[in-house]
Amino acid sequence: MSPKKRSADQEDLNVIAPSPRKLRRSVNEDHIETPRQVAAVSQAAVITDSSSRRSNNGNGSNDSLLTPYEGRKPRVLQNASARRAIRLASPAASVAPPVTPSHLSKDDNNNKDKTKNVTPSPEDYKSPAKRRLIFGKLVEEIVIQPNTKRVYNLVKKLTGSLGGNGSCGPIYGELTQGSMQKMVNLMKQHTQLDKTSRFIDVGSGIGKPNLHVTQDPGVAFSCGIEMELDRYRLGLKCLQRVLQEAVNDAHDDAIKDKVRHNCMFLHGNIMSARTFDPFTHVYMFSIGFPPKLWVYLSEAWNRSQSPYMICFHGPRTLINDYEFEVELLAQTPTSMHASGEGHQGYIYQRKGLTDKTVQAFIENAPCDKVFERAKTLVQSGLEPLREVVDQTVAENWTSRRSMTRSEAKRHGIVLSK
Repeated sequence: MSPKKRSADQEDLNVIAPSPRKLRRSVNEDHIETPRQVAAVSQAAVITDSSSRRSNNGNGSNDSLLTPYEGRKPRVLQNASARRAIRLASPAASVAPPVTPSHLSKDDNNNKDKTKNVTPSPEDYKSPAKRRLIFGKLVEEIVIQPNTKRVYNLVKKLTGSLGGNGSCGPIYGELTQGSMQKMVNLMKQHTQLDKTSRFIDVGSGIGKPNLHVTQDPGVAFSCGIEMELDRYRLGLKCLQRVLQEAVNDAHDDAIKDKVRHNCMFLHGNIMSARTFDPFTHVYMFSIGFPPKLWVYLSEAWNRSQSPYMICFHGPRTLINDYEFEVELLAQTPTSMHASGEGHQGYIYQRKGLTDKTVQAFIENAPCDKVFERAKTLVQSGLEPLREVVDQTVAENWTSRRSMTRSEAKRHGIVLSK
């Protein structure tokens, strides 16, 4: 019989049968490696099965159609393509359902403990205090208060993801919400940051750090000073919206975490202030500060009585280069918003500081004249502060005339040429 000759059964199946030589060769081989050989075996099995059925229907015997493959022990193929071809050619095998507690029989009640974790729930991976990073390291979970999140959402609606798009400045320091919360937690732990503290941000931008500590832990006085006019205006606009939210919360008894209001922004140059008094915490995102400013900040700090300073330069710069009278308390890594750039945050205390000295400063602190008006406004209450902020926003956002250089000089502001 010619290898290419078709039988009646093969004509019905429309399949070309392999030659006997190929069949004998495949029988003598130890294992099947290629998909072509697997396909040939599968076709032969289909032809044999069809002929067997017809022979059984007619004569009741199929001994003459036995192939060398019948009765052989199944062999595990090493080739993945060959295994896949055999699965496709063979009838679909019944697959057992996955083992879950719902499939257990009455006899398997004793094995429930062994199978109950086959399909773990997401709750098994949750931890109340820590979370796992992608590389397996466990870190503490950062918890942010609801009123703080509300304030950040208000600011985002007004200024976008990156506040003011870094308006008019190539270096615009804005920490992420989580990084700022890390700094706040560290200040609570090491510097007694609480509701009696007074906080200043040197170069406040649109005021996110000030608004953050106003909510958590709710400091007594939060002040930001910014010399770039556009950022100052955006900060005032954000403060106005936060004060409106604080007024709404004051009339709603159902809200537990109310938005607080003890914050004010100033437009000016920090070099116009002689000291940092009355602030207990002096905060500054110091990346990009020029040497001239560092020299003045060192002199102002050494003249002040403020107990704590928070910045983003290490002890070598502050103590060795600019002679700040400070001691390092703690440090933590932080990241900037949008760019993801990382910076180390440092917390310092004044040399020779004691708890008694801090308490005396909180109760009877002098106040530099640059900050007197802002402090008085915050202490006057929510409604007077809101009226002044609304008036200031109206003046700054409706004015068409730019500030002249003589006016800027009177306010201690340096305008770019």
